[in-house]
Amino acid sequence: MHLIGRVLRELSWKVVLYWLLLLGMLWAFVELADEVYEGDGFFFDEPVLNGFYPLLDPTLTSIALGLSVLGGVGVMVTLAIIVTLGLLRFSRREAVFFGVSMTGASLIMVLTKYWFARERPGLFPDVDFWETASPSFPSGHATGSAAFFLALYLVIARLLPKARVPAALLGIFLALGISASRLYLQVHYPSDILAGLVLGGAWVLGVNMVFERLQTPREHSFVLLKLSRDVVVSFEKQARAQNVTLEMLLERTLAASQPTSSQPTSPKPQSSISKANSKLKIQD
Repeated sequence: MHLIGRVLRELSWKVVLYWLLLLGMLWAFVELADEVYEGDGFFFDEPVLNGFYPLLDPTLTSIALGLSVLGGVGVMVTLAIIVTLGLLRFSRREAVFFGVSMTGASLIMVLTKYWFARERPGLFPDVDFWETASPSFPSGHATGSAAFFLALYLVIARLLPKARVPAALLGIFLALGISASRLYLQVHYPSDILAGLVLGGAWVLGVNMVFERLQTPREHSFVLLKLSRDVVVSFEKQARAQNVTLEMLLERTLAASQPTSSQPTSPKPQSSISKANSKLKIQD
């Protein structure tokens, strides 16, 4: 009970927000999917598409087609392969994470599309800028862009923390731009877009949670729970300053605190927790 209470007390707002975001995305997708499965429409689908129709313009059409090409299967698969291979030079773990995120999101999207087999919108037959052959729900462009840019952001946040804000802004802009292009081209209902965004996002957040859990050794988790809150905060500041993860800094600290073969062995050796506490206080 004491350990459970400590975990609850030390639970950061970031962890709570992460879980709320993940569960919220899952709930939203289930609700959307349930309505589509029962054949019920959404009150906002047709009004939104009606709102895009008067905006048709040669310049906007060219931009929308360009964004749709960027979010298409060919470009996204190519970019995913390039990013995965590039990450292998820096971090095998991040390369595997990114590859699993993109592959899983793609498979789930395809299976979901053909399970629900929702027809494409047909409100304006004269709008035929984009050929479609697959079912409508969920949007593959929205799913793929959400998964790609969220996974890329998480990788950048770990490897290049100082670039995470620009990466987040650029990812949000492109994901929303690609999604809006599908509405402009009248090839998806807004509910298809929403379902794709939350599906891709939820999958990547779930994969990231599993990888974070696998990356953190049980010894590290136990030590972090036993350290005082002030020391953990100091630890987090040092990790950000050195552009490394909290787990990496903890591993270095514990390794440095281990006695070498040339050092005399103390009859009462410190525990790894005490060593981490004392070393962190000195560094702070």
